[in-house]
Amino acid sequence: MLHIQTQSSDTTILFAARELKRYLEKMSSAPLEIALNQTAAVGDSMLSLGLFADFSLSAEALQDPQSDDAIDIKVEQLNGRIAGSNPRSVLIAVYRFLELSGCCWLRPGKDGDVIPQKDITGLSAVLQDTASYRHRGMCIEGSVSLENMLDSVAWAPKVGLNTYMLEFMLPYLYFDKWYSHHGNPFKEPEPRSIEECYAYKAMIAREIKRRGMTYHDMGHGWTCTAVGLPAELVRPWNAFYPEIEPGVQKKMDKYLAMIDGERKIVHDSPLNTNLCYGNPEVRDIMVDNMLTYCLQHPEVDVLHLWLGDSWNTQCECELCADTTPSDFMIMICNKLDKVLARHKVKTKICFIAYVDTMWPPQNEHLENPDRFMLLYAPISRTYSEPYDDNTEGVVLQPYVRNKLPRPRHVRENIGYLKEWFKTFAGDGLCFEYHFWLDHYFDPGYYAMGKILAQDIRQLEKLGLNGIIEDQTQRAYFPTGFPMYLYGKTLWNKDAGFDALAKAYFAGAFGEDADACLRYMASLSELFDPVYLRGDKGEAVNPGMVEKLARIPALVAAFKPVIDRNLSARDTAVALSWRYLSDHSQMVIMLADALKARAGGDMQAARTYWRQLERYAYALEDQIQPALDVHDFTRSLARLFAE
Repeated sequence: MLHIQTQSSDTTILFAARELKRYLEKMSSAPLEIALNQTAAVGDSMLSLGLFADFSLSAEALQDPQSDDAIDIKVEQLNGRIAGSNPRSVLIAVYRFLELSGCCWLRPGKDGDVIPQKDITGLSAVLQDTASYRHRGMCIEGSVSLENMLDSVAWAPKVGLNTYMLEFMLPYLYFDKWYSHHGNPFKEPEPRSIEECYAYKAMIAREIKRRGMTYHDMGHGWTCTAVGLPAELVRPWNAFYPEIEPGVQKKMDKYLAMIDGERKIVHDSPLNTNLCYGNPEVRDIMVDNMLTYCLQHPEVDVLHLWLGDSWNTQCECELCADTTPSDFMIMICNKLDKVLARHKVKTKICFIAYVDTMWPPQNEHLENPDRFMLLYAPISRTYSEPYDDNTEGVVLQPYVRNKLPRPRHVRENIGYLKEWFKTFAGDGLCFEYHFWLDHYFDPGYYAMGKILAQDIRQLEKLGLNGIIEDQTQRAYFPTGFPMYLYGKTLWNKDAGFDALAKAYFAGAFGEDADACLRYMASLSELFDPVYLRGDKGEAVNPGMVEKLARIPALVAAFKPVIDRNLSARDTAVALSWRYLSDHSQMVIMLADALKARAGGDMQAARTYWRQLERYAYALEDQIQPALDVHDFTRSLARLFAE
């Protein structure tokens, strides 16, 4: 009999024990009784789960054991300990022990785990390990169902992620894109109400907290609540509130940013609209609203303060004209810190360097930097080049209200970050977009992984302590390798790209893993993501015509390998091959469209693209857990726009 004992009643550690029991029962090739927190008899096996302190293990090397993850596994013949620096780390340690015992975490969902059948009584593992970076997270984006989100949260700690963010007061937009089936001609809308989506958010937050993950919340939306507009509003902003009450209109007339002499909603979106931050009443209202949110949501570990989600829409009135948005943001932070301290609220606040606030403050400084985190969000960067801390010779543009450029080159973006760190020396992390839309420019899902891995390795040099990816929750088509790489490299920045690729493909594709890896690398090379991003100049490109013309033959040569693996014994491995089979037809269609585009025949290119778009939507129910068809088509459609 195996006994699993926990050294505390902590919810996350108890959950870790249940997860260990569940997977060991699946793994066991022979019946083995497993008991949780029962008295063990002489001769029984014992696995003990707890914190470092429970086993007299030192955490002195960690700056903050509650925030920094470290694990210690010492198991011999199914006897020993699985320990972590905090409850979340214990759960991560359980998954690492299972991984060392042969399990593979390929992607979210019930068919995403490879669980070997073996005699578990001989399982042994010794490992002491510490995460390279403190913040290793995901943020809701894309088109999602509740099931997608719950599966994603459950998968995250399996690959070492420890942070989850639910953007906006209510991420209604992301649920609505799926449930209303935007763009899909084959599905009838099944819209969800705002009330239902609030319930979904609460369910997801409970699962985040059950796993002890750091829960980040909000971001854009404070500009809405300050004038009395609900922060659930999405584009078109009046979808739910077609009439503006007189009291709200009065606030809008007074508090919205003045641009070209008018105070009004920009881009039909309150989330995009900035306020008159020079008006102290506006700053006070924002602080009061954030305080109220913290008091109402004690489960939130980190609350985000972001301004309007648009470039060059700052207030031009005399109260604002001589002060940068970042200076106003720091004023709000300083007042908020005092108010939170007065109410004994310990919630951390994360302010953002993004669009207009990429330019740092000129006069203001944080009075209590320990409360705050800097979120660096270089949304305009290119992904054709990795982070580079060498900014020698880079010319940074001065802040000019509503006339700011969108810095594309990575070194220029890093230059603005370095300017921020001249005024703030606290905890910094990155808000990134590798898995938002850019990953669709790499149908092989291989070349993008190299940029991602290089970015992660550079974080320490940039003064950043991790990443939260603003991403689709379904980034596993054709493979989950880039997301696996993301989690593993954030945990260990020195992990080798090739070694991680070999490990993932072996787990996902079995005996033909090496051939599959070469196939995916070849697809990346022939599609050339640098060209698809527009970073090689004109769309018409004879060289690309030749490369794209080779793709059908590449797919045809590999198709027999796919076909013979579709009936693989392991259901997770079989699903990996099924996704590759679906993907093989789509890449041929995409190659035809892109080849016509590269050859200058846009009429034919658009015809081919519409065929692929329709095919992807027809296939959506089959590939939904792995591919966000809405965002896939949205991203690539830009290449064929009229």
